[in-house]
This record gives sequence, C-alpha cells and structure tokens, in this order.
Amino acid sequence: MPPTDFVCTYYNTQVFIDLKFYNYNLDIALKVTRACNTLKKRLPEEKAIVLAVGNIVSEAVKEDCEKRFGIFIWDVKNILWLFEEYPDIKNDFVALLNYSVSSIPLQKPKFPAIPKPYPETEGPAQPPLYEPDADHGMGEPPQKDIGKELKKELMQIRPEKEDAGKYEHICTEILKHVLGDYLSLWKVQEKSNADLYRFDLYCKINPDADHDFFHMLTDFYKTKYLIFEFKNYAGKITQKEIYTTEKYLYEKALRQVAILISRNGPDANAVTALKGSLREHGKLILCLSDDDLINLIDMKEKNERPTAEYFGDLLDDLLLHLEK
Repeated sequence: MPPTDFVCTYYNTQVFIDLKFYNYNLDIALKVTRACNTLKKRLPEEKAIVLAVGNIVSEAVKEDCEKRFGIFIWDVKNILWLFEEYPDIKNDFVALLNYSVSSIPLQKPKFPAIPKPYPETEGPAQPPLYEPDADHGMGEPPQKDIGKELKKELMQIRPEKEDAGKYEHICTEILKHVLGDYLSLWKVQEKSNADLYRFDLYCKINPDADHDFFHMLTDFYKTKYLIFEFKNYAGKITQKEIYTTEKYLYEKALRQVAILISRNGPDANAVTALKGSLREHGKLILCLSDDDLINLIDMKEKNERPTAEYFGDLLDDLLLHLEK
C-alpha cells in the first residue's frame, strides 16, 4: 500500500501528496490535524509532504500544521488556483463538491522549499511543470482556451443516432463549464421506473447557489434536483420529447424542472406542450439549442454577468408568454 495518494519527483526529490475531502466543514481543524499526524507517522523522515483538502481551511491551521508536522496544507482555495488555467479539470473538481465555489477567493498554494540540484549532482535533474516563485508558491501554468475547444468539439459532432453518446458527453462538459458553480452531483444515465425509461443527466442545486433563477427553482418549484436530456436530432424536437421528459418530473422527489438540450431547439408543437405541462401540472421544462450552448460558453468566457441569468431570461420569457 503506497504511503500517500500521489508521489511525484520534483528536482530529484520525492514529494508525497495525500488527498482528503470531508462532507462538512464542521471541526475541520481537528480533522486536518489528525490527518497530518497520521501522515507524519507514515512518513517520519520525509519533509516534502502536501495534504490537499477539498474544504476551506483557515490560515492559522495551515501554519500550525506546517510548524508542527512540516506538512503543507492545500485547501479548496489553493486547488482552485492550480486548476484556474485548466478549466476542464476544474469543472470536474467543482462537480465533486457539495457547495458553491463562486465566492471563494483563489489563493496561490505554498510549496515545500526544495533546492535545485547543482550541476555536479548525479543523474539528470527533473524540472517541474512550471517554476516555483521566490516565496515557494507555484508559478503561472500555461493557459488553455477551454471555451474554444468545447465549441469546436460540439460543432464536429454529427446530428446522427450513432453520435448520440458523443453529444451527451460534450453537452455535459459544457454544462459543467457554465453551471459548475451552481450544481453538484452530476450523475449520468439514470434509469427510472423499472428501467422503462431513463434520463441522461441528474444534478443537484447547491444549497448556496446564489442567484435568482435557482432561488426561484427551489422556492417556487420545490426543486432540489435538475434533469437534463440531450437529443442529437437533425430536426427540431417535437411534443413527443416534451411528454417523455415530463414523465420524469414529480414533486415528491423534489424534481419538478428539466432542461432539454437539442441541436436545433423545439418546434411550435413542442413549445405548446411544455407550456401546457407548466400550466396544468406545474412542471417546468426549458429547451436549449446548440446556439444557446455557444452563447453560454461565450457568456462564461466574457464573465460580464452570471451564466444563470441566461436561464433566468428563458424562464422570464416563458412565464410572460404563458397563456391561461
């Protein structure tokens, strides 16, 4: 059994990295201290040890652990900083969390001070992926245009049945990119009703998702979970797809809202059907097209306003045009 989750080589020195995530931040100082104590017993002679924690840890606790155990704590602020230029990895990380990270400030992590080898050191020196700065923080990682890559991949998928799985995957990645601060869980391919039908993606609204759109979903539609359906059709979706999606929604499961994503959006009959579902049963179904996904990616990249406002605008338009 390895002593930690990861062991990497940094200038011919082994760095041990252990990972922890706690469901709640309650007593986090005690939990982190215990984890450091256990790590130190397993690695009594090692100085280059990092404990990465998917929670918020105070600076006082970090300093105490560094002083007592020689272990550097990277909490969620530091991890988000490391992933900032790798949005695809960041999206996957945020999707694992059960809280929103929208208001969490980024912080450069502190790294063990490991001296560079002298020229006469035996064996080749293995440089890091990017250089540490003078105060042992990590340098700036290379940039990656995740938005451009997501749009390119979306446009390359053909609207055919054979590519349905590819379409579901890229749509899920786009949603993580634009809604990762508001949603968690991200469970895919859920079967329902004795396997008679299934929905493609199942997400939970984070309790601290701070936006009017999500407040409305939780307060007025009694919804804690969102269903996403993906239709890789060449034409517009019809009322049939609306009625099928409607079957997945019911109040007792705190699941009254679905978002149906297709290549070209709904036809007129589908719009009539989703309005009827809302008017008669209180079930909310919103429809997005590829153009909407691209607009959401651009909105995320420009960072001029929250991406949740895009969904808020869709809901406003639906409610304003809902007939009796």
